[in-house]
Amino acid sequence: MAFTNFDPFFVDKHRIKIAQIMDLKESVFMKNIYYTLEFEDGTKLAYVGKKELFRKKDEILYLQRRGKIELFRNFTQNKDNFTQVLN
Repeated sequence: MAFTNFDPFFVDKHRIKIAQIMDLKESVFMKNIYYTLEFEDGTKLAYVGKKELFRKKDEILYLQRRGKIELFRNFTQNKDNFTQVLN
């Protein structure tokens, strides 16, 4: 009898990590800015937000789910998105 791990199907995994931004790409569509952030370990994540949230070499703490940043705290610029998420 074989046992199957159904964990990837039913559990949405969140990861919390602190990292430094090595590369940053911005694209503007309507009033939103789409960020693509690349970190030192090669991870690429997306975030949609307002202007000037991230710069290269910023150190951020982030909560990631499915390749997107949901919560972040930028220690270099002293910015976060906690109030946007709570509203």
